Amino acid sequence: YGLSHRHGKGELFSVITPVVSALQKEILRYINFWDTHHEKNSSTGEHRPIEHIILCGGEANLPGIKDYLSLGLRTSVLLGNPWVNVMSIDSYIPELSKENSLRYANAIGLALRGL
Repeated sequence: YGLSHRHGKGELFSVITPVVSALQKEILRYINFWDTHHEKNSSTGEHRPIEHIILCGGEANLPGIKDYLSLGLRTSVLLGNPWVNVMSIDSYIPELSKENSLRYANAIGLALRGL
């Protein structure tokens, strides 16, 4: 049911919310660090703000997590695309669904680094 109040009388929501709230606070710490310890762009001299957060991993599929985090962080939250640096899905579509491929995002990234 994810982060839905409507399903399961909100019981699961009350169990998941503290964990997702802790994640949200940690992300805010990173955003604050970026805003206070940034390096300016050498050509423009400007600080480039964080435009969006990209979720990956199996739990990125949790219903409602994008909206919950986006609301609390006041930043766009997107689901990652593990194949973005591997291949174009215009020419080849992997056998894994997008939801399932998110579970392998770390492994795919590490494999790319090894290349």
